Amino acid sequence: MLRSTVATTGNTRALEHAAVCELALRATAALVVSQGSTAILADQDAQRLAREALFLPVFGSRPPIRKSLAGLLTWPVPEAAVG
Repeated sequence: MLRSTVATTGNTRALEHAAVCELALRATAALVVSQGSTAILADQDAQRLAREALFLPVFGSRPPIRKSLAGLLTWPVPEAAVG
């Protein structure tokens, strides 16, 4: 998916940064889901990692990166995943 987007836009650097942000968000979401409700407790690594993953795209991104990240995060969801 990332390679095809890079090929059509040519904005490799922004898309690479966006892909890293997306990976951090998805990985921490998976960690929080796997740990359940205890993941949000103050002494849990999962909550700290989730806050850091949410902070990265807001603070550490320039407009081209934010635009690329928004595109990666809003891909259409396959019907098989919904049902």
